[in-house]
Amino acid sequence: YDPANPSMYSIISNSGAIPGPTRPEIDQDNIQVGQGFLVRANDGLSTVNFTAAMKIHSTGTTFYKKSTGGEEEEEQEYWPTLILNVSNDSKEAFTTITFNENMTTGLDITYDAGSLGGDPALKLYTRLVEDDNGVNFAIQCLPDSGDDNLVIPVGLDFSAGGQVRFSTDVFVLPDGAKAYLEDRLLEVFTDLGEEDYIVDLPSGTDGTGRFFVHVDFQVTSAGAIMKPDNEVLEIYSYGREVFIRGLVEQNTEAVVFDIMGRKIKSIRLQPSEMNSFMMEGHGRGVYLIHVIGREIHQTRRVYIE
Repeated sequence: YDPANPSMYSIISNSGAIPGPTRPEIDQDNIQVGQGFLVRANDGLSTVNFTAAMKIHSTGTTFYKKSTGGEEEEEQEYWPTLILNVSNDSKEAFTTITFNENMTTGLDITYDAGSLGGDPALKLYTRLVEDDNGVNFAIQCLPDSGDDNLVIPVGLDFSAGGQVRFSTDVFVLPDGAKAYLEDRLLEVFTDLGEEDYIVDLPSGTDGTGRFFVHVDFQVTSAGAIMKPDNEVLEIYSYGREVFIRGLVEQNTEAVVFDIMGRKIKSIRLQPSEMNSFMMEGHGRGVYLIHVIGREIHQTRRVYIE
């Protein structure tokens, strides 16, 4: 409990998230003798065990991550981190998403941290990518690479309604990754590394289902083409134009889907080394380009400005 910020409880976890300007985490992983704490039980019949194996001995008064046990501490090795912030004229709230090769899309015990407290007028949190417990999380730890796009449900409680701004307090992603905020109701994608998202919300806004953070480890651009060994084509975008480089045969098509899996358009490709087409009339965001031919079956994500 932090009397300076009575609506938010500070967090002790094993996460290596980069500290934000208003981060409520405490850089320690043990509780000193005599320090009070709460146990949040699922129901009145829960059993909590405190065993001798949980005890450690130390002459210090605080216990920091990666501590040598002496007076000097090793430098903290922070993980790639995205701290999502939402604010209006008078209040703000935030939630932390961080990445490490040892984390999963489910519950990582002692790393993922549930949200306790928070300003009832404006709360921001996430749900696990693979959610089977319905808990609101203040810190979510995820893998730092993968073949699939991570889709992270974002919860927002804003009973009064009005205009809010989504922004990032910290934006350090794994190499090659991009992150987008999706407003599923308005079908808007915002590149969180480039700009804020401002939107008017109705009174009674509550829970998840409208906003999602997409983390894509494979988005390509004209300046950074990623081509795995088993892919015969380079598929990338620049601005609103999609390029397909590599020899295709007659009767090869490029089919475009949005991130929800809806077919947007199809284009018959010419039998040449380079094809391109424009995405005019379609909103900014992530799209799937699926190239289908007699000997080609390849899909790539691209970002359209």
